[in-house]
Amino acid sequence: ERAQLERHVPATSGLPVHVNHLPIDPPEPGPWHRAWQWAGAQPPCPLSLSDGDGTERVPRVAVLGFLYPGKGHESVIEALAGLDTPVEVVALGRASDGHEGLVPALDAAARRHGHSFRTTGFLDDTALTRAAQRVTVPVVAPAHVSASGSIGRWISSGRAPIVTPHPFFEELAERAPWALTLTDDLSAALRAALADPRSTWIDPARWNGEDLPSTRVAAARQWALLTGEQIPANRGGDR
Repeated sequence: ERAQLERHVPATSGLPVHVNHLPIDPPEPGPWHRAWQWAGAQPPCPLSLSDGDGTERVPRVAVLGFLYPGKGHESVIEALAGLDTPVEVVALGRASDGHEGLVPALDAAARRHGHSFRTTGFLDDTALTRAAQRVTVPVVAPAHVSASGSIGRWISSGRAPIVTPHPFFEELAERAPWALTLTDDLSAALRAALADPRSTWIDPARWNGEDLPSTRVAAARQWALLTGEQIPANRGGDR
């Protein structure tokens, strides 16, 4: 964002600009730790994934957020071409208004490669976190530059998503390499993650709040910049 500011508002070049990192809250400890332990107990190269209710599903590769052109579902499907094991590509969320036709189109594209595609529809916060913790491989591969909230949601669910080159993701990878996997070869990265799904989880022991400030920490820093006042560290916990 600072680079964009200097590019489009040249008068700001050379002036001091403070960058406030977008906050990412740590996952809820209980579900996160249990999911991490569960992931570590699973055998490599899973041919199926249980929903916990006795239903067996093929491995699921998921993209989180609204479904619209350029979100990354197309890239994921193409990257899975040639993979012998059937995979279900899942959109965690609903289609953006006017883009409902993408669902059958993406399913048709996936089936041409021996896979399938579906969307969950709208998920509230609790259901979205639960879904994010139950897919096999999380991915963020947008075609457009943005400060994506999707990657923050994956990370705050305890997942270390596979991400494609993007200015914001590259910044995150530099600050918190333990929180994501940056790749310029999506196909190879997906195959590696499907062979070792635990690589897509954040080890609770590695979480570092200095690398990824929480909402409380980010708000306190912004408040101090605006007012010069410090918010007591013991106010409201870390969330």
